[in-house]
Amino acid sequence: MTNFSLKSYRGFSMISLLIASALGVFITAAAGRVFISSKASFNLRTAVSAVNENGRYGLSDIRRTVAMTGRGVSAGQPAFGSVSASGIVDGGNDATASDTIAINYATGNSCAGPVTGFSTVRIKLENNILTCELNGVEVPLVSGVHLLRVLYGVMDNPMSSSSASRYITADAVQSESNWESVVSMRIGLIVSSDTSTIPRHMRDATPVTIDLLGLTFTPPDTEHLYRAVTTTVVLRNLNPIISRQ
Repeated sequence: MTNFSLKSYRGFSMISLLIASALGVFITAAAGRVFISSKASFNLRTAVSAVNENGRYGLSDIRRTVAMTGRGVSAGQPAFGSVSASGIVDGGNDATASDTIAINYATGNSCAGPVTGFSTVRIKLENNILTCELNGVEVPLVSGVHLLRVLYGVMDNPMSSSSASRYITADAVQSESNWESVVSMRIGLIVSSDTSTIPRHMRDATPVTIDLLGLTFTPPDTEHLYRAVTTTVVLRNLNPIISRQ
């Protein structure tokens, strides 16, 4: 007689499968939310880094070049370019029109290369790219720049102070015929995160206006991060007190 042993077989019930499926969906959804949140944070940090780098690089190049204003220039030669289409351009009160810097010096390095002999160096904006021009050769410096604003520091009392008494536009200096009293420059840029965008859920509903040295700039979109950066450069070669120190 043959004896057959009975074995107990166990499987998953429908309820167990439903619970396991629900747990799997929950874990997948949680992991997806963490991934999306991490990606949004990464994109925001990338945008912040981009706008900070654009501002830092732009001002750094400008400062190095502007600080050379008047170096090696004789008393009979101007330290600034003429206020004209090919020299200094004053965008006025139009927050969509940028200024152009035009300075003269005869020796040293510029943002477009070494200067040898009396030369005019121009810094301007072209298609949101900060550009440096020397002897007709243009060198792009940094992209993601939307506005360049320049004010000129005029020293009204050279006997009692070595710093600027007021900051005015190029047209105002020209109307006063007072370029020989300019001892510093205040320069501002509106920079953006360029190709890096802000996560959609972190964007403002409408563009927030930004003040740049008295001008009100309205960003063209809310996808990018925009910021105003400024610097003041003392023109040591033009200041009669500092240049003697």
